[in-house]
This record gives sequence, structure tokens and C-alpha cells, in this order.
Amino acid sequence: MPKVYTYKTQERRKHADKGYYRCSACGQDILPGQERYEWSFRFGGTYRRHVTCGFPRPSELTQSKMAQVYAATEAVEDLFKEDVTLEEVQEALNTAAEEIEQVASEYEEAAQNFGQSGENQERYEALDSYADTIRSAADSFDEETSQEDIESGVQEAISECPY
Repeated sequence: MPKVYTYKTQERRKHADKGYYRCSACGQDILPGQERYEWSFRFGGTYRRHVTCGFPRPSELTQSKMAQVYAATEAVEDLFKEDVTLEEVQEALNTAAEEIEQVASEYEEAAQNFGQSGENQERYEALDSYADTIRSAADSFDEETSQEDIESGVQEAISECPY
């Protein structure tokens, strides 16, 4: 993952450029005097975001297949910013498990080219196990489980991400 830097936009740009930087989160200009986060990939350009739009999430800091896994777990974490029902939590966990299994199957296909060994096989096994953990967490809750227990159970399951 790239390192994220924090900068304060200068009053005047030193090199000729059209306008100011654009925020990758909200799409607005980053005006002089505003603080911003900035990160770059080896191949893929530089991204900038207002500090007020929040620190970039792990899914935004990678260009690998793992971005889908991170995005799936972030979607589940975002559920608890509002009141949610048990059915919504279970649906989100099952969706996340399906997405993780999809990425795991991509790693498995890549491992088949190397005789079911190597880094791709290890990632497949780890992600497959992680998807099972997420799915079992979804099945472990019932109508009598309190909201706090559901949230802590989901956080515990998500924290077992192998990467």
C-alpha cells in the first residue's frame, strides 16, 4: 500500500496547471489553504482528498484483488453508523462472504497454473477460511441477540481478516 501524506495547498501553484487539485472523494476543488491527503501508486497516478472527507480507506490504497475484500468488509462496518436490523446485518455479511469467496476463487485459479502451490494457493486458503468465518458470524445471530452483541460479533469476525 502506498504511504499517505498530508499537505496544505499553497496559495499559488509553482507549475503551470489547470485549476486546483480535485478531491477524489467529493469531486470538489481543493482550494488554497485547505489541507489534503495525497497518495500515489507506482502505476496509476496520484490521488488527493480533502482532510475533511476522511482518510483513504484500505480499499482505496490498493490496486490488487484484495481491494474487493477490503471494500466488502468496509461495507459491513459502515452498517453500524445507523440503526440496522438483524436481517440487514445478515444480508450484508452473506454478501461480503460471497465477494470474498469470489476473490478466493480467482486466487485458486491462479494457483492451478503453479501446481496448487505458492502465494496464490496460500491466499486462496486464507480467504476461503475468512469467508467461512464471516458466513458463520451471519448465522450465529438470532432475534434475541442484542444490538451490541451483534456489533461486537461482527467486529470480531471482520478483525480476523488475514491481510
